[in-house]
Formats: sequence, structure tokens, C-alpha cells
Amino acid sequence: MTARLAIVLLAVVATGLWTGGCAARGPSELAIAPGDYPAAFEAAAEVIRDARFDIDRVDARAGVISSTPRVSTGIALPWDMAGSTPERQFEDLLNRHARRIRITFEPAEEARQPEGAAPDLLAAEPMPLVMRVRVLVEREQRPGWRLDSTAISLSRRASDPALARRGMEPGYTVVVREDPDLSARLTERIAERIERSRGG
Repeated sequence: MTARLAIVLLAVVATGLWTGGCAARGPSELAIAPGDYPAAFEAAAEVIRDARFDIDRVDARAGVISSTPRVSTGIALPWDMAGSTPERQFEDLLNRHARRIRITFEPAEEARQPEGAAPDLLAAEPMPLVMRVRVLVEREQRPGWRLDSTAISLSRRASDPALARRGMEPGYTVVVREDPDLSARLTERIAERIERSRGG
């Protein structure tokens, strides 16, 4: 037990040192200039892939790109981009957490049509847009587990007919919070790629 505690404490110190040099939380919105949308959309897709997320939906006309959930390893791999702070990494390690990225592009306030209809962003005239990055943290729930205090192999599972009818057995996921730190880092990286695409 002492050796295990020492390993955990060392991991906490290492994680604290690693995260200490990271930038403070920043905005997860970015203004996209008219004409920059194709480059911005491509940059968003590249940043998602670079963060080792698999892309689930790509809809450039609607201005939506999202990823499949990616399980976070928490403090076990402190260099994992999905982890944010030492506290969050411990939380990820102790729970079945996964993160899902959703990036949207919408007309800026001054470019919105009176009727509020969403334009086809590929066919429409270039207009100022707002990119929003959201990272949702999902937790896997496995109801019905009855853990045995003497041996994990003796644990049993109980079935709840109500959950079974709703397709929530043997498990389901719920969104428990957002990860604004990761959202901000992704937004910053997308902005850097857009700037590079301009030759800046």
C-alpha cells in the first residue's frame, strides 16, 4: 500500500509540474473572417485528428464537425491531451469518462438573416462567422452491480426491468460536465492553423 501511495503522489507532482506551464483557460469561441471558412473548417478537422479523436460527423454545409467519444486515461497518462487539471485527471482515472468534441460555425450576429434560417455555408456569400468549440465529458454508468467486499470475482449484477426496457442495460452514458480547458486549447490550435493557412 505504501509503494502504491508513493507512486500516486509522484504522479500528482509530475502532473502539477506538467500543467503548471500550460496557458490559462481561454475562450472557446473564435471569430472567422469572411472567406476564411473553408480553411477554418479544415483546420478544425485536423486539430480533432491531432488530438487523437475519431471524427464522427462532417457537415461543412451546416457548419458542424464532431468526434466520437474518446476514453480518457486520466493521471495514468498525464501527457494525454484529454486530461486538463490534476483534479480532473484523478476524476478520469476513477471513473469511466470519455470526451466528445463538437465544433459549430454560425453566422455572426451582424450576418444573421431576419428569418433566422441557417444558411448553406458552402453556397452562401462569404460572411463573418463564429466558431464554437465544446468538449462534453460523458460518464459510463453500469447499474445493477453488487460488489462483493471479499472478492471482485464474486460480484453480481441485478437487472432492472425498467432500465432494460429503455435500453439502458448493461450500461449507458450521461453527460456530466463540459471541459472548458480542453475546449480553449483546441480553439487556440485551430486559430494557429488558420493563421498559418494565411501565410502568417
